[in-house]
Amino acid sequence: MEEAVALLVAELKRQGIMPPAEEPGEAQLVGYLALLPPQEANVQLLTTLAETAPKRLAKEARRLLHRWRSQGLVGPEPAVAGARWRLESGPRPLEALLSQVDGEGGRLVVYSFSRPAHPYVVLTAIGLDTQGLVQAEVYEPTNRRSYQNLLQALRSLEDLTLVAAAPHYGRALLQHYYRLSREQHRPVPRDFELYRPSLGEDEPLPPPLIYTRLSADEVRAGRHLLLAHSAELLAEEEMESWLLSGPPVEEAAARLQDRDRSPLIISQHAQEELAQRTRQQLLEAVFQPGFRRLFARRLEEMAYVFWETERALRARQAVALAQVLQEETTLLFIPFFQKLVERSLAYATAQEEKKTAPSRRHGLYLPNWSFSPFTVPRPPRAAEPAQGAREAFRRLRPR
Repeated sequence: MEEAVALLVAELKRQGIMPPAEEPGEAQLVGYLALLPPQEANVQLLTTLAETAPKRLAKEARRLLHRWRSQGLVGPEPAVAGARWRLESGPRPLEALLSQVDGEGGRLVVYSFSRPAHPYVVLTAIGLDTQGLVQAEVYEPTNRRSYQNLLQALRSLEDLTLVAAAPHYGRALLQHYYRLSREQHRPVPRDFELYRPSLGEDEPLPPPLIYTRLSADEVRAGRHLLLAHSAELLAEEEMESWLLSGPPVEEAAARLQDRDRSPLIISQHAQEELAQRTRQQLLEAVFQPGFRRLFARRLEEMAYVFWETERALRARQAVALAQVLQEETTLLFIPFFQKLVERSLAYATAQEEKKTAPSRRHGLYLPNWSFSPFTVPRPPRAAEPAQGAREAFRRLRPR
């Protein structure tokens, strides 16, 4: 700012508009601006002031430029960088927001970009790391205020924790979900297909963002202590829906139920031994190499969410767990996995009881993915995503 003011003062003195010995304040400089003659050299000076001068001076410079051009005293405005982009280039990324990862490996990705004739395009999509894209919806705010209202509506949702991410990362996540859908021959939401060309060329999924904030070696050095209290992660609101599911969990829950219902009397030690063996078999059945990598990535993604929401300890614990999963380590004696198995078995048992006693209402419910349908293009409606996103990210929670 000081350089812009100094440049203006020097030019005013050079042109004889200001006395050589005068040291004017901002108010005097605003008055002197009106005395500048409409010349091309002064157009360049005013353009510089409009971009770099203090607010009041910059405003007056823009006003004077507009007056000269509207009266035809100087040439038309040249193509600035933004205008050149609109004419010569394609979509330009603006920002990205990422939600927490839920118990099924799903998350909301918000990617906004600008393209010719549309200053703001907001693509919201739900993706599952096992299936790909589930739902997608696009909004086209007509001005910056509507755009900011839309993002604020998303950020303020009670059921979501949204954090900012590099635009290229959000774009790469969307492309990753798209590839998963194609590889598994699942239908891609029509609305995503309409806007997919705006994402640019396909790009691989980059390393987790947490490693731009946190050193893996630093976590590894203190991993023992981090793992000792790792069960606390599951108490975080964003991880309330984290459960193991599928036939191995149902079978393990059934075995424990059979033990409890058995008329045979066995010792407490034998019961505990059976329970521990059942948990170990469950972890071995679920955490095969492929799922270990998938689950480790979920933890790394959650670590970034924790870090960006000022929960550094939780972020380190999540990274420590991800490191364990990437090694051939027994999981049974790690508190996080002990708690995860207990929670999963309790839920599976409750679900089985719900089937056998339909009149009994269970206190948990699974995520319900539902975005309202929409038409492309559509006028911006900032409050509309709230309903869809909230329904999309219902979590397991006592009613």
